[in-house]
Amino acid sequence: MEWEPDKRENTGRGPGLIASARIDELRERAEAGDKSCTYWYLWLLRKAGRIEPMRAFMEAGAYRAAEMVIAHYCRRRDLGELRALTQAGYEGAARELAWVARDLGEADVLRELAATGDSWAAYLLATLLADRGELAEIRAYLGGRDPSVRKLLVKALTERGEIDEAIEMARALPRDDEALPALLARRGAIDELRAGAAEGLHYYLRHLADLLVERGEIDELRSFTDSRAAQSRLARHYRETGNEAELVTLADTGSWHCEDELLKFYRERGDVEGLRRRTGRKARDALVETLADQGAVAELWELAREGHGHHRLGELLKERRDVDGLRELAAIEKYGSAKRTRLKLLDEEQLRAEGTKDAQDELAMRVVRRGDLTEMLAYDWPDTFGAPYAFVKVLVEHGMEDELRRRAADGFSGATTGLHDLLLDQGREDELLGDPAGEKALAWRMVNKRRFEDLLAWAERGSVVAGEALWDHLDPGDPNDEERLSWA
Repeated sequence: MEWEPDKRENTGRGPGLIASARIDELRERAEAGDKSCTYWYLWLLRKAGRIEPMRAFMEAGAYRAAEMVIAHYCRRRDLGELRALTQAGYEGAARELAWVARDLGEADVLRELAATGDSWAAYLLATLLADRGELAEIRAYLGGRDPSVRKLLVKALTERGEIDEAIEMARALPRDDEALPALLARRGAIDELRAGAAEGLHYYLRHLADLLVERGEIDELRSFTDSRAAQSRLARHYRETGNEAELVTLADTGSWHCEDELLKFYRERGDVEGLRRRTGRKARDALVETLADQGAVAELWELAREGHGHHRLGELLKERRDVDGLRELAAIEKYGSAKRTRLKLLDEEQLRAEGTKDAQDELAMRVVRRGDLTEMLAYDWPDTFGAPYAFVKVLVEHGMEDELRRRAADGFSGATTGLHDLLLDQGREDELLGDPAGEKALAWRMVNKRRFEDLLAWAERGSVVAGEALWDHLDPGDPNDEERLSWA
């Protein structure tokens, strides 16, 4: 796996030096061999995309630096650099070279790697050739080398309808692989499937079960009493043929797959009483869904008072615009959705009469939704969270800097943040310097825009705000998807 910052290394000097923006000291200690400082300095270099310093550490023997350099060139699809790293013997470089070559369709590069015994490159070459429909080379050169390559060839032959050759190729695969029994089932080779099932091979038994059902040979399928695959297929057969009695018996003695088939049977028929007879979370959930489908509000209320089905009951009450019902549901549910739904159903006079902060916020949000800027500017905004911030967002979108400054000076919720966002959107970053809140906004805008080179350079100039943003971003370690190794 790709390495990430490890809490076991947080006890060293590195994290503290990053957070306090002492980047030069971090670099000096890393160059002197301090393990923690090397670890964290490399991580900063990687985030900032500074390849040359990383290469210097790599050439000095830091294996994590080598991994990061490889990931850097992998991201850039640089075959030349990856080839050079492979030839230099850096671990993992050949794998990334093969991955990039496959991505770029460079079959010759994959052939060179496969010729050295690289099974990963051979497999990727096989996938490329299969996509191009060039199966002859896979047959002649790659077919017998690796089970995964052989399996790929079997799949390609099957898709082309060359079933006989696919079967012969599949016979060399491991016995527990699914490819051969799937092909035998297509050919109707029931005796060979029986032989594999007798050995206890799962895929043989599964495909045999399907074939027995197709042929109506249910008694033979019942004989496999110890097989979950057979039980599950038998349960599905009973559901599809409407045999409730046999399905109940199987569900009472079989696997959870059989229980699922029984619940599905009752759901398909809207059988509420059948669902009530079953126990467990899945049965209860199926009962809730069935009652909701039937619009059975009274029965859903019974379950809701026991703590179940609040969401589905809320949906029904919303459809019926049952404000009183939503009020009652809001008193017992956990997540507040009924309360929010109820407020959305009230008219503005009712919201004013309600008088709660939530009602005030919903009333104010309607002003925002109407989109009338004149009305918004004149509105007496409540001291709530949602609507004032939505209004600030509108001011930012309209570039109303003076209005944002005035409201920020008055302590209006979110106005300062909105002003910072506007200045950042306009590229006026320098105006935020010297203002602690503005600098924090700038630092996190750099993080969100993945401007790690700028953020690191700012920290190197001594900005503790930048250093803290870097450390907060790295703790826990950001997976950094754009630099991730293909196999990580």
